[in-house]
Amino acid sequence: MVSMKNDPNLDKILATLERLQKSTAAYEKILKLHEKMLAQHTKMLATTDKQLKNIVKKMFEADEKTAQADEAIRARVAKNHDEIMNIMDGLAKDYSDLRDENASGAFLLSQADDRLDDHEERIAKLEKSKAAA
Repeated sequence: MVSMKNDPNLDKILATLERLQKSTAAYEKILKLHEKMLAQHTKMLATTDKQLKNIVKKMFEADEKTAQADEAIRARVAKNHDEIMNIMDGLAKDYSDLRDENASGAFLLSQADDRLDDHEERIAKLEKSKAAA
């Protein structure tokens, strides 16, 4: 059997073993650092997820409030529209009544003008006959 002490590659093997041990230690440090970073990222993701859920909740609440406000505004507009239309109906009827009265008044005025003209002619004839007599 060959003794390791006499092996010519012993120095190389020991040097390689030392390098492997140093590399393993470095990889273990890197692995611990990655685990620590992973834990931080996981915590950050949990916080971000919570914040996003809160934002979505607030958006839904705001959307609901907007819908309620929209509904209230539409109800008020409909009510005001109905009131305005009722007022306009009354005004349209009043206008129609005034137009009819105006037409009647114009007809009566025309008849009165015709009578006035007739009376003026009769007065003129009477005055002529009285002056001639």
